[in-house]
Amino acid sequence: MRGIKILVIFLIAVMATTVVSTAGAVTAAPFTMPLLTPHLPTPRLVAPSTGARLPAQPLDVVLQWQPVTSRLLQVQGYKLEWQWYNPAYGSWFPLYWEYGGGVWKPYLIIPAQFSSFHFGSDDFPSRTQWQWRVTALSTKSGYDSAPSSWHSFTFGKPPIGLPTPLVWSPPNYSIVNAGTPLTYDLKPVPGALTYIIWQEKLVDGVWQPDNPIILNRTDMGTQLPWTSNHYTNTVGTFRWHVVATNSDLKSVPATLYSEPSPWRMLVVVES
Repeated sequence: MRGIKILVIFLIAVMATTVVSTAGAVTAAPFTMPLLTPHLPTPRLVAPSTGARLPAQPLDVVLQWQPVTSRLLQVQGYKLEWQWYNPAYGSWFPLYWEYGGGVWKPYLIIPAQFSSFHFGSDDFPSRTQWQWRVTALSTKSGYDSAPSSWHSFTFGKPPIGLPTPLVWSPPNYSIVNAGTPLTYDLKPVPGALTYIIWQEKLVDGVWQPDNPIILNRTDMGTQLPWTSNHYTNTVGTFRWHVVATNSDLKSVPATLYSEPSPWRMLVVVES
C-alpha cells in the first residue's frame, strides 16, 4: 500500500503546477488537459462520378455530395468551387459568381441544409469539360474541412482531333537572362492553322496564367520558327506549352484542338 501511495503522490506532483505566493506559501494549480477539437470531415462527392461523360444535350447536371456531420462542430454551409477547361490554353479556369455590389468570387456558398446543387444550360456557354470540389464550412472559425478532391466530367465529346505538337525549342529547363530573345519552334501539325503558346508563372507556389502568344500561319509576322523576348521580360520561374487548332481565331471557327504539349520549364534570371 505504501508503494501505491507514493505513486499517487508522484502523479499528482507531475500533473500540477507549483505556485509560490508572496507570503511564501506553496500551492498546487491543477493541470488541465487541452481539448483537441478536430476539423470538420472532408465532404465525399457522390455524383457525377469523376471522369463521367454526360450527354451533349441538354447541358444539365446536379452536383451531389454526402452531408457532413460532426459531434463537436456545426456545419455552417459548403463552399463549391467550379472550374472549366479551355483547350485553347490547356488550363483550368475558375467560374466566378457575383455576390452583389460588383463583388465576384471563384466559389459559391451552399446553405448547410443542402448537399446538392443544380446547374442548368445557362451555366455552360459552349464549355464541355468541368471539375468541381466541395469544402465544409464550420460555424467555428478555423475548423473548416479540407477540400475534397477534384471531380471532373465532360459534356459530349471534347473537340480533340489534332496531333499533339512536338516542340523543338527552346529546350526544357532553359535558364536565360532577362530580356534575352527566345526562338520557339515545333514540328508542323497537319491541319493546324494556329499554335497557341500558353505560359504560367510560379508565384508563391501557385502557377498564375499569363497572356498567350498566338502564332497564326496566315500572319507573315508570326511564322514558325518565331523569336521574341515576350516571356523573358520578367525574372522568375515559368512553364509553357503549345496547343494547335484548326482555326485562325479570326474568321475560321475552331472545330478541332490538339492536346497540349508537355509543360516545359523556363527560368529567367537577372542579366
